[in-house]
Amino acid sequence: MPTLEPSYIETMSHTSPLARALHYLSLHRWRVLILFACIFLPLVIVGKIADNIVDRESFGWDNGILLWFHANSSSALSPFVLFFTNLGGPIVMPLASLTVVIALYTQHQRSRALFFGLAMLGEFLLNQGAKLLFARPRPDLWQHLVEEKAFSFPSGHAMASSAFVTALVLLLWYTRWRNLAIVLGAIFVLLVCSSRLYLGVHYPSDVLTGALASLAWVVGLRQIFRSRDPDVLKARAHLNETGEQVQPEPHL
Repeated sequence: MPTLEPSYIETMSHTSPLARALHYLSLHRWRVLILFACIFLPLVIVGKIADNIVDRESFGWDNGILLWFHANSSSALSPFVLFFTNLGGPIVMPLASLTVVIALYTQHQRSRALFFGLAMLGEFLLNQGAKLLFARPRPDLWQHLVEEKAFSFPSGHAMASSAFVTALVLLLWYTRWRNLAIVLGAIFVLLVCSSRLYLGVHYPSDVLTGALASLAWVVGLRQIFRSRDPDVLKARAHLNETGEQVQPEPHL
């Protein structure tokens, strides 16, 4: 942890709450912005969609987007779509998650292993609970290539893939692999989500809600575990004596 000069501490203790808040925002503006974009904004969107579903209000863009996917479907594209829908499904995702947890645990990174395990377990429980709560029927615009029996809202594939990628990106946040993980992870989530629309087993609002809900859940969970993360502790060591960052970095 950085050592602050007594004069700095004394000065901050005599400032107003607003001044202290502005000072905090100036030091952590990137982190605050990312948390706003990854927690608050997604929850607002999820809440709005969920409220409409409770009121049994339909979204005009749901059927339109599904029909566009169906109009552009082909026998050559279907195997590719099925491959990615299986990657984000209830077999591959749990196995991949368990692999990550075991790998972290065997490397004596138990806090990270616990974070990743809770991230994936939490999204599963949230998904199952929401499906039972909202009980939204699946779209039935054409005959599906796959059979799905559970309720539609929110998409389990979207939630699982989004939670997996988000948790992985956060674990790699302070490494050179961060940007690559963000790009490849975003493509993976997009392909998994698109596969569900192509197959016609989810409404776009199901998929959007699932992806955003997992994003908010995992980033929020990260805030509980970040104080134990050695990479976060190293990043905090970059603070200079005035409390300002030498190299500004969004600490997630």
